Amino acid sequence: QCERVSVACTGLNSSVWAQMSDSKGRHEAMRDQVIRLLNAACTLVFTMAIAFPAIAEIPSAEEIAGNLGLSPADRKSILAGELVSRTMKSTNDRELAVALAFMVPLSVEEIKSEASQHLLTTTDPATIAWSPIPGEGNLDSFSSLNLDPDPAKRAKAYLKAEPGKELNLDASEINAFNSVKVPNGEPATGPVTTAVRQQLLNRFRSYHKAGLAGISPYARGKGKTAAAADDLKSATESLSQLKEALPGLYKVLLNYPADKPEGLNEKYMWSNYRAHGEPVFILTHDLSFDDSGAYVVVQRQFYVSGSYNAGQSVTAFVPVQRGTMVFYLNRTSTDQVTGFGASTKRSIGSKVMASQLKDLYQKVRTKAEASKD
Repeated sequence: QCERVSVACTGLNSSVWAQMSDSKGRHEAMRDQVIRLLNAACTLVFTMAIAFPAIAEIPSAEEIAGNLGLSPADRKSILAGELVSRTMKSTNDRELAVALAFMVPLSVEEIKSEASQHLLTTTDPATIAWSPIPGEGNLDSFSSLNLDPDPAKRAKAYLKAEPGKELNLDASEINAFNSVKVPNGEPATGPVTTAVRQQLLNRFRSYHKAGLAGISPYARGKGKTAAAADDLKSATESLSQLKEALPGLYKVLLNYPADKPEGLNEKYMWSNYRAHGEPVFILTHDLSFDDSGAYVVVQRQFYVSGSYNAGQSVTAFVPVQRGTMVFYLNRTSTDQVTGFGASTKRSIGSKVMASQLKDLYQKVRTKAEASKD
């Protein structure tokens, strides 16, 4: 039996996207979006790991693997040092979900230490820049944010923003960017950068104040919208086992900022990330919770400026005799897997995502192990 379960997912979506940037073909954009927004599903892995009353004994790694549908052969491969991946059932037609499991010859405490140092973010070469957003947030929190790389191109895209899938903006944000004044003879980069910082601050404050209800839908044209909040809500509502095991965490995920349980820790960050050659801005909310021997970190990407809609993720670190068994589940919402051939698109996207996640985690595992030497 496990004495402790630790869960952490910081920077995972961003890292996954980086690995996909090398792929080409007609599904390239879809793959990129899928990987980052994937945040939602990880929470499910954790629920499988603690699908018992909060005071009950944490299930063994073997029991968790069984709940994830991993075969005896899969478990043998994991113990032999291999990374095993599985696609998971989606909660809606916009979602891709993947689970991973592997061994790390480190203790849970050592892995938690690495996670606190933003190992995934710093390992990922596709991360252009990132910074925490302390407290209530202000423009100073975004002072280091710029439009690199290719600031002129990015500035032009914002100035000409319109409903659609290139940029995730609501109607008021589109109007604000269309109204940015650029002095004659001067580059648009400065004024647009200022406008982007303000837009991201507004998005942060709205979510910080009202949670899911504060996430404004993206305008898609012809009166249609894409509601990232709905996708994050459905991903959370699918976690019936989490609701039983840690009802406090489950409630705050749905009702944030209300219903914060005692012992909840949270932090925010923004990141500038390159996906399939194109950069996007991401706002992330990390919630960590320690209760009855279970440590949980839920990473929620509640705003992404392009390519996919949102994501939520959790990773479970389970102590075993030779180190730590890692279980990871990720759900990402993207418009790229809807419409004609949606089932095929989701199948392809999930398989690609699984492959790229395996590559990513192999790199992270290698770096984590090296840090111990």
